[in-house]
Amino acid sequence: MVDESEVCSRLKTFDITKAAGYDNIPPKVIKLGAESLAGQVTSQIYMCIEICTFPEMLKCAEVMPACKKGDVHDKTSYRPISILPALSKVFGGNIIDQLRPFFRQCIFAIFVWFRKNHNCHDVLIRFFVSGPWIIIAHTERY
Repeated sequence: MVDESEVCSRLKTFDITKAAGYDNIPPKVIKLGAESLAGQVTSQIYMCIEICTFPEMLKCAEVMPACKKGDVHDKTSYRPISILPALSKVFGGNIIDQLRPFFRQCIFAIFVWFRKNHNCHDVLIRFFVSGPWIIIAHTERY
């Protein structure tokens, strides 16, 4: 299910320029200790999958304002950003990897959100080519 080498490679690819979450564990520390941490993190991910839950502590985020563009004194120039604990990306990524085959079979045939090289045009084409209205159009006479 969860491969320790995959977890280790995820830990090694951390962007060390990112901020630490509320747990105050800098991504640099996790990246440097990737090989030592991989076994324990893998077993925690496996346990989370077994009990069908995502750790509450990894859901907590610090929400901070970030200036988009424009005047820094104008409050409409800001958007909220959520700073999650660094390990939440590892947990989330591995759980998504476990769920992806299921979603690919059931849902991805219709929906294409967050998929590379897919957009809303793909959804519209699929709808018009194989949507339920096509059956009605072929059975009714005008």
